[in-house]
Amino acid sequence: MSGSWLRLVGICGVTVALAPAGHPATAGDAKEEAQPFRVTVRADIDMVEQGKSTAIKKNTEVDYTLRRRAREVSVIFDRLKIRMFVGGTETMNATMSRAGMFNTVNGLTQGKRFEDAPEAAKDMLKDSFGVPLCKIVLDKDGRETKRSFTAGPGAKLVLDLGLIATVRLFHAPFPADQNKWKAPGEVSMRSTGCYARGELIYEKARRSRSGQTTVKVTGALSGDGAKIPAGGQFRKGRYEIKGEQLYDATRREWSSGELVATLALEIETPDGAVPSGKGTMRLKLQPRDAK
Repeated sequence: MSGSWLRLVGICGVTVALAPAGHPATAGDAKEEAQPFRVTVRADIDMVEQGKSTAIKKNTEVDYTLRRRAREVSVIFDRLKIRMFVGGTETMNATMSRAGMFNTVNGLTQGKRFEDAPEAAKDMLKDSFGVPLCKIVLDKDGRETKRSFTAGPGAKLVLDLGLIATVRLFHAPFPADQNKWKAPGEVSMRSTGCYARGELIYEKARRSRSGQTTVKVTGALSGDGAKIPAGGQFRKGRYEIKGEQLYDATRREWSSGELVATLALEIETPDGAVPSGKGTMRLKLQPRDAK
């Protein structure tokens, strides 16, 4: 059971992230704050291989908490949900959390609660959910200056899938004294360890009386030439990003946002095939109530 579950979760596909940062508290503020969020990624991609087109639809929900003390932020996973359709057929409807892991397809549910799971699955769940996976140190504008991983060995799967990057989506720097700025961005491209990278442009659009600032986001990321660990490489990995985010000055954090990524991929495999893909990913950040 544990081996099949690890393989199942390992095909969760594309994850996306922007610059791993968030606006910090003041250096003298030692009070710890916990801010729970949800990121959703809705991908619609047409993959073409040897003249055959296959529609892939994947909806991912990542519930996470940012625990912050002064300028140090800890990232904690709370729940991961993935639903995937390939060629119109549902192939996955999986949920993972500290409580257990379950997958329901065609009305049949497989999985285990934590207390009933095999030891390898227990190690993965207890090291991946409900505990800090990494700590990030920020400067006064919210730019990352240091990252240290605190996860146990059981969290290797979620770390290899790039889910730290996914949960840091939208948490870009916010320099209060600038109306327009750039920050690094990255996209995890359908394969562990492959990223498209570049700079994203942020521009303040308007500010409400309540202290919330709407920021427009644009930019292009490239993963051309990225090597795939299992063999092959991305001939092309292009992501055009646009959308808006909302920054809350009271909470000193991005509170919500919606982005659209238009993507184009070409993958050179070891056997000489060149599958390609085009599509969009609709990305959303929203706060959620702490449990």
